[in-house]
Amino acid sequence: TNAGKLNDRFLTCKHLEPDNLQTSAKGDIFTMVEILSPWFNSAQIGQAILQNFSESYFQGGSTSDLVNFENSLKKVNEYLAQITQNGETEWIGNLNGILSVIVENNFHLAPTGRVEAYIFRDGKINHLTHGLNSNGETHPLKTFSNVVSGQLKINDKILIANKNLFEH
Repeated sequence: TNAGKLNDRFLTCKHLEPDNLQTSAKGDIFTMVEILSPWFNSAQIGQAILQNFSESYFQGGSTSDLVNFENSLKKVNEYLAQITQNGETEWIGNLNGILSVIVENNFHLAPTGRVEAYIFRDGKINHLTHGLNSNGETHPLKTFSNVVSGQLKINDKILIANKNLFEH
């Protein structure tokens, strides 16, 4: 991720681990959130997305990591709809991100905007988010609506990145 604050965007990547033994079975969260806007509230919205997602996921009551993941995405989408109703709309069309979890050898990820996710396996690259990029404005309740799930093998690597990575 970036080494310092960027003038034209909010950008952060996070790896969040459960903070106690009861939630350790829920795995780890990996996120990348970018809001292309010099607008001051973009940082607050970006942090709120991460906070809503992680709190909802780690507090999820289901024994299914996929159900907890989908419920957490719903919570984030409801938050985005609420702030839109309050007049905060500058993020629409400017939000790029991936919210993901890895539980044992299973992963789930949800992209929005112009982001990419790839899996590197056995010397090959597979594009996980192919065809899932949002083009244009989306409804806030459907911001994080596409889910990709799969199983990881030993030595697999997943790359999540914004479009700028591929310009370097």
